[in-house]
Parts: sequence; C-alpha cells; structure tokens
Amino acid sequence: MEPQPSRPNQSLYCTVAALMLTVLAGALTIATWGFIALFTASDPIETADISLVVGPLSIVLALVVMFLSMFRIGKSLQHGHSRLPWSLILLAGIGAYLVAAIVFFAVGLPPHESFYSAFLLALLPIGWLCALCYWAMVARRIYTDRGRPRWPWENPEDV
Repeated sequence: MEPQPSRPNQSLYCTVAALMLTVLAGALTIATWGFIALFTASDPIETADISLVVGPLSIVLALVVMFLSMFRIGKSLQHGHSRLPWSLILLAGIGAYLVAAIVFFAVGLPPHESFYSAFLLALLPIGWLCALCYWAMVARRIYTDRGRPRWPWENPEDV
C-alpha cells in the first residue's frame, strides 16, 4: 500500500525545485566539460566548420529533457506514487545524452565527437544524480510533516 501525501498540493514547490535542480545540472555540466577539456586537452567540438551555437544549444536541449523528466517525477509524487521512478530517473540522464548527441550528429559531427564523446557521456551521471536528488527532496516535502532542516544556532521562534 502506498503512503498518502501529507501535503498533496505542492505543484509550485515541485516546479521551482525542478527548475533549481536543472540550473544545478547546467552548472555541473559546464564545470565537468571544463575539467574534461583541461585534462584531455581537447574541445567538445573540434571540427572547425561547425557553428559556435551548437554546443550551448545541445546543453540547453539536454537540460530541457532533464527538467521535463524531473517535472514528471514531481507530478507522479503528487498523485500518490511514492516509489522511486527508475524509468524517469534513467530518462533524465539517457534522454539528455541522446538529445545532445543527436544534435551534435545532426550538424555533421562524426560519431567520435557526438555519440562517443566524453563530454556528452558526462551528461548521464549528472542527469541521474539530479533526478535522484529531486525525487528525494520532493518526496520528503510531500510525504512527511517535517519542516526544513535548521542550523544549530537557529531559534524556532525567530521564523
């Protein structure tokens, strides 16, 4: 038997949390791409005649896929499905990777720069971790009556 939500209408919280974790995923992606470029001495797009817009466009489209899968996770939690949605968590990483790889391949990049790129493979764990953290945050908010965690110096009467 599924536990019932203690706070069933949390759509604004779910949407804002999905948006914030999507921003976090974008920041992690940029930092990861920077470290990969630093350690491998290569660029995400090494082909010379490809537009500069392709890289940011692929990241934005990958982040849209991550946001939509997290948004769907939030909707399923609001409808009383408290179990871990593995398919949606996998979709956050795999879908983001596939969308970015297809964009790279569609503009004419060879497979070693699109589907086999270390830069794009980094999207897999980033999507999975962000979606898993999103599920944990939203499930805690919807299915428990606990407030936010407090620092030891915070006084409950100050809030």
